[in-house]
Amino acid sequence: MDRKLKAFTLIELLVVISIIALLIGILLPALSSARASAQSLVCKATMKNLATLNTFYASENREYYSSPVNIGTPYTGNVIVPGEGVVSGADAMLGNTESITPTTVQDWISPIAGDSMNFSSNRAERTRDIFNNFGCARANVFNDTVYAGANAADIEEFAALAEEGIQQVSYLMPTGFAHVSQDDDNYLRSLVRGATFARINNLMSVDRAPQQPKGFRHRMDRVGTSASSKIMFADGTRYWEDSAGLDFDPDLNALFGSFTSSSPIFSRSTAYGRDFAAAADTGNNLLLSYRHDEAINVARFDTSVNTMSQAESYIDPNPWYPTGTRWEDNDSTQESIDFMREQSNGRSNPTIY
Repeated sequence: MDRKLKAFTLIELLVVISIIALLIGILLPALSSARASAQSLVCKATMKNLATLNTFYASENREYYSSPVNIGTPYTGNVIVPGEGVVSGADAMLGNTESITPTTVQDWISPIAGDSMNFSSNRAERTRDIFNNFGCARANVFNDTVYAGANAADIEEFAALAEEGIQQVSYLMPTGFAHVSQDDDNYLRSLVRGATFARINNLMSVDRAPQQPKGFRHRMDRVGTSASSKIMFADGTRYWEDSAGLDFDPDLNALFGSFTSSSPIFSRSTAYGRDFAAAADTGNNLLLSYRHDEAINVARFDTSVNTMSQAESYIDPNPWYPTGTRWEDNDSTQESIDFMREQSNGRSNPTIY
């Protein structure tokens, strides 16, 4: 007995294809959102670990947390290297050293994570380790170049690794907690015992307006009345320029380098500022920093991690600076100016709480 083979008609096939396309259209946004949420959770876990490592470091160093001032400033003078004696700080950082040696005077990450994360002893490779293996899961853009102005003796090692692929910077410590006020030179002089430190302090507080309380020190017990309200570090990427793309600066004495940044309160911040001229046309500097659906993850000094919207980061200066910091209006976003005036009954120079 003959059997007739039954096949789809063209109309039936088109209907099936349409249904599949519809289902894909419905599911893809949900899958994309789930993926973004998962990446944000991974980022928060990484930040939690890094914040915890810094608290461990502080507990072993008289409550002084790892910061460019505590870690990097001595390298602007002479340091003692076991087996070599007294050498310049720059020579002590170059080439092959230890996994916990800072890669630049701004590097606060290597000293607290180098051992536990098994960072390379080579400076260039250690920088790559920080970017590639200890970064935000959403930070998936690669640096286009090494900053052309960098003049380190091992610059060729960085250039070779950059060709293989070095991901964007992930986490930045705000200047309020990374640096010192420009009127506190005595503190830096005490750290380097008279050596030249101008480079590490020159325009450190590029926000210029906020002045930390007199005698502020980079200790866990000095950041503020509530450690849970103060930001140790946050998502952020520098340095993007529309004309050149993304690069990083391996100069030993880089002004901000790949580890610190002015806060979102500074309207011309390279990482967070809407008025940063080199990226004003595209806003790509903001896309790279506010990478969690126009928000950033922030790690607090009590090691808690949460999400802060872009709008929120522009409004309230208090989380970005120590308690007692004197606030002024210069170069600040209008939202933050208005907020601080409201908090201080209209006073032009209120104090951060």
